[in-house]
Amino acid sequence: MTGSEGPGNVRADDIVVLVDFDGTITEEDVGVILLKKYSTTDWERLEARFARGEVDIQQNMQQQFSYVPHDADALVEYARTVVSLRPGWEEFVRYCGVTGLKLAIVSGGLDFYVHGLLPVSDPPLDIHSLVAEYTTDAGWQVTLPVADDRNEEPEGFKEDIVCRYRRQYTHVWFIGNGVSDRGAARVADRLWAVEPLLSWCREHGIDAAPFETFDDVRAQFQQLLSGYEH
Repeated sequence: MTGSEGPGNVRADDIVVLVDFDGTITEEDVGVILLKKYSTTDWERLEARFARGEVDIQQNMQQQFSYVPHDADALVEYARTVVSLRPGWEEFVRYCGVTGLKLAIVSGGLDFYVHGLLPVSDPPLDIHSLVAEYTTDAGWQVTLPVADDRNEEPEGFKEDIVCRYRRQYTHVWFIGNGVSDRGAARVADRLWAVEPLLSWCREHGIDAAPFETFDDVRAQFQQLLSGYEH
């Protein structure tokens, strides 16, 4: 983490807040829930390869979901019955809007369930996620969203998004939880994390603020932005 802003030293409209989806906005990892329910192979073996850095996030999701023989409607219908949002999310979205903080989603999950599970917000949030298309003939085809200056490292997708927003905003704050968030964690100016990302950051000397709910994050934001009104 590169930033050293103190309370009152940053302006809200100079900040972009990037938030992971699976296991961060949601209490459960949606992709894992779907794989546990519908995968016809040992998806955990494939996930272990990603954790070791042997495949990138697009390759991982492509391989895993190639063994899920169900379309988006069926998967979202099931996910809605078992997935919960982390408490405080909708209030946090409203707080960012009122305060003037730019808020965007950066997800290593699949676009159809991110869009299908996120509450509607006004204005709509920017969402950067893997793009997935299902056909009965070919099954799932998973691709990365279009991005410039792509990093070829395993964590490059989210790190690329951080770098893209850094061209527009002075400060990039990131909120995440998992393996796919490590690249962003390295380059964000401020970081909030839950497990397992929190322990990984501590092991690697990266400063990350722990949280349980988005009410916790909102309270810390209010302190950081004290003395500034949009």
